[in-house]
Amino acid sequence: MSYTTSQMLWYIIVLISAASLGSAAALGNATTLTSESSQDIPRPTCYSGGSSGSCSQFIDEYCNQISEITFKPGDSEHHCYSSLPNRNAKYKCVLGVRNTNANQAASPNAETCQETLRNIASYCTYGGHGKYSSTFPFEFEIDNQSANSGVCRNFVNPP
Repeated sequence: MSYTTSQMLWYIIVLISAASLGSAAALGNATTLTSESSQDIPRPTCYSGGSSGSCSQFIDEYCNQISEITFKPGDSEHHCYSSLPNRNAKYKCVLGVRNTNANQAASPNAETCQETLRNIASYCTYGGHGKYSSTFPFEFEIDNQSANSGVCRNFVNPP
């Protein structure tokens, strides 16, 4: 079978185009995979009921503070934040962390804490708890249920 010059040129162009598209697709896939900034965080367990308020504005401060703490196995820390002034509804947010590793003391990473708490805040209207991954040693919590309306108490027995 003989081909004309134009048919040969068309065939070469098709081959080059196909090879280029394959390389571009492979490059596109590689770029997509490497551009992901975080893993898929498991869906948290959400609390239910009552009214709620957003606790997102406290996440960065809380995570930066707890990243400086070394938690022994089973230790936890909770911090209460009062809602910002001049809001129609006053509420409080309790953010918490617990070391679920039974054998090792550790400090949570601020970025991982922030991602996990933001995941909880985005899924859970009334707060909830969850981990960054099933093997991650820290569990984080946001509690902003209706029982938390009002302001934080600083003392067990206030003067």
